[in-house]
Parts: sequence; C-alpha cells; structure tokens
Amino acid sequence: MPKPITAVEPKIMPDPKLEKRTRRIFTVEYKLSILQQADACKHGELGALLRREKLYSNQLAQWRREFAEQGVAGLKKSAPDPSSKKTPEQKRIEQLEKENQRLRRQMEVKDGCLMLQKSLGTARQPRRERVMTLLVADSLPDAISERQACDALDVCRNSLRAARKRYFFCGPSSPYRRKRKETVQPKALSTQEREQVKEILYSNEYANQPPVQVYYSLLQHSIYLCSISTMHRLLREESMNGERRSQRPPGKQPVPRLKAIAPRQVWN
Repeated sequence: MPKPITAVEPKIMPDPKLEKRTRRIFTVEYKLSILQQADACKHGELGALLRREKLYSNQLAQWRREFAEQGVAGLKKSAPDPSSKKTPEQKRIEQLEKENQRLRRQMEVKDGCLMLQKSLGTARQPRRERVMTLLVADSLPDAISERQACDALDVCRNSLRAARKRYFFCGPSSPYRRKRKETVQPKALSTQEREQVKEILYSNEYANQPPVQVYYSLLQHSIYLCSISTMHRLLREESMNGERRSQRPPGKQPVPRLKAIAPRQVWN
C-alpha cells in the first residue's frame, strides 16, 4: 500500500549558534586567567581545562611564550586586529617589489639558458657529447638549476646522471658496453645444432608443418632441440617463413546504399 502523504514536510532546523560563526577574541585578562589556571593544574588536569575552554595546546604555548618574552604587553600583540597597519601605498610598493623580483629571476634564468646554448659552439664533436661535457665538467650558472639546464638543452636528466656517474667514476675502467644485438648469448645454438634444426624442418616428414607442430611432435619422441621462437628465427633468417596457404587477397566490398525516388520506399 502506498504511504500516506503527510501535510507537514519534515525540516531540519540547525542550531542558531552555528548559523553565524565569528572569530573568537581573547582579552588580556582572559589570557592571564587561563595561564594561571594552567599553571595550577595537576598532572592530567590540563586537557580537561583546554576542552572546557575550547582551546588548543598550541594557543596556550603561544600565550606562555609571549608572556615570558614581553610580559603583559606581549599578550596584546596576539589579539586580532581587523585594521591593517600598512597604508595602500605601502601595500602597492610591496606588491611591485615582489613582481620586480620575480621578473628579475626570470631574466636571470633566460640569460643563463642562452649562455649555455652559446657555450656549445660549432665543434665537430657530436652535439650530445658536447652537451654532456658542458653539463658534467663545467659548473652551471648561479641562477640555473639542473632541471632548467636540461630543459634548455633538450637533455634527459637520467642521461645526465648516468654521464656524471661515468665521468666521476674512480674505480677500474668499466668494460666496453656492447650492444645486445651484437652480443653472443652463452646459451645460443652452435653452428652444428642450427644445421640439425634446419635439416629437421626441411625434412619430408615436417616440411608441411609449422614450427609449433614440429616442436610438439619431437617432444612426443622425447627429442628437444630448441624452442619454438628459435625455430621461427632460423626460418626467418633463411627467408623460409611466411603464409603458404592459397588465400584470396582481400577485396573492396561495396557499401550498400539505399536511394528513395518516391515516398514510403526507405525506412531507417
């Protein structure tokens, strides 16, 4: 059954105390009384005092520090004062000084970046080596950080760190870093083993089978020569791989289009 409709809509009435929240203002007399009560508190009673007065421990510590440094006059300084002590002209001067410092900093950074780019010169040495030598061996300008220098010279910071590590390396000379493509793997097949795999792939028994079927057929006879990827690699080196099935090349299919020459002929 549907619920009956109530004529009075339920509303949540907030607490009037929470409607208007103003900043608390502490007088000097109140601060002195809180300090006296806090000094008279025994072990474990300070927390109850702070909760009852709705204060934080950092406020109490600030009042104690101000009272210890300047006495009663120090407690007046922490009272909030809505009126500013600076005139609009002074505020404008401070704003312009900050803007001037920011623009001067930007000019120093740009000048340093231009100086770095001019320091590269037009030597016959490759640009990457010249850039690394400039950033590692020479010192950067005072207003330029490492990140800004790398951005200005278009260099990766990780590459710079690696070059600096090699430049300041004090141990024995590291071996020549060979490319992975030219490195001979220790578990690679020998020339005889490669020829044996090719003979099996070229044999009449396995000539019509792909490497994956040859691999599992040999495993059924407890024979393991190499992995499937190695068989593919050997066939690819000899240009023996590829599609051997007679398949029709993909052709362009016409897009069906409907044309209406009279009403009530085409509906979507």
